[in-house]
Formats: sequence, structure tokens, C-alpha cells
Amino acid sequence: MAYRALAAAFVVALLASPALTRNQKDNFPKQITVAKYVYLTTYYGSEANPSRIPPDDLKALSDLRSALRSWGYWTETLNRENADLILRVRKGGVDVRPGERVSVGSGPTRDGGPVASTGLDSQVYAGPDTDTLEVYDAKRGVDTSPLWRRFALGGLNGPDVRLLQDLRKAVEQSAKQP
Repeated sequence: MAYRALAAAFVVALLASPALTRNQKDNFPKQITVAKYVYLTTYYGSEANPSRIPPDDLKALSDLRSALRSWGYWTETLNRENADLILRVRKGGVDVRPGERVSVGSGPTRDGGPVASTGLDSQVYAGPDTDTLEVYDAKRGVDTSPLWRRFALGGLNGPDVRLLQDLRKAVEQSAKQP
């Protein structure tokens, strides 16, 4: 019985050792730490086509952009080809956006032409309640696993953008590692 207690204490001490903790910190990708240029986007694409992007995600991009400038660690590039990293955001919750609908049916009208209608329609985007910030290797794109990802309620709210602050802490800790 005493042998089991001693073995359990040894395992706990080993798991809590500073060497193991240091190795866990080393798991942060150095690629993120040494990057210079970042490209910002959303799950719905870039700002080149803002009509496809929910307003909350556009606001999250704007807040992220301001927080990145304040930090000054990376430089934003507008050309994805010039980026080292891609930072992708998604604001949590449901977004309903009004839009226009134009449809053409197959049934005849009184004059024999196709049925056409126009009107207002809505696009609904739903997802988790939590905001998301992801970091990708720009050379591999967003169709791969992210190098880093975090979720938080209100994590993309400006001006501080808490998810960027979490990333900043990880980057600064990684930069101190040999």
C-alpha cells in the first residue's frame, strides 16, 4: 500500500516538474513568433466582397486591425501572397442580413412568359456563441489545420480584442524561449 502511494507521489511530482512545463510551452509554433506579415479574413471571405460578410464579422475585423496596429508586432498585408500568416475571425451567434431576392420560375404567366418575382429576403448565418480567432500558415491556406485557435464569448470585441491578447501572450512567451 505504501509502495502505491509513493509511486503516485512520484508520478505527480514528475508531471509538475519545471522541465515538463517548459516543454509544453515550447509547443507553440515558432512560425507564428517569427512571422512578419499577416493577412486578415473571415469565414465568409475577405473584405473584397463585403456584401457576403456579416456586419459583426466586419466589425471584428476592424477591431482586430486596430488592436494589431496598437501591438505593432506584425504588419498587415492586403495581398495574401505576401503574408506569412492568415488571421481568420468569426463573430459568435446568429446574424440575419436583409437582402434582395430575384427568382425566375418555370410556370407560364398570362402572356405565356416565365414567372418572375422580386422581393426582400434574408440570409441567416448561425454558429457557436463564442467568437473565434484562428492563425494559419499563409502558404498552406485555411483549408488546413490552424496553427493556433481560441474561442471566447466576446473575444473579438474592441478595443482590447481579448483573443488577440491571448495570442500576444503566447507569442511573447515563445519569443523568450531559446
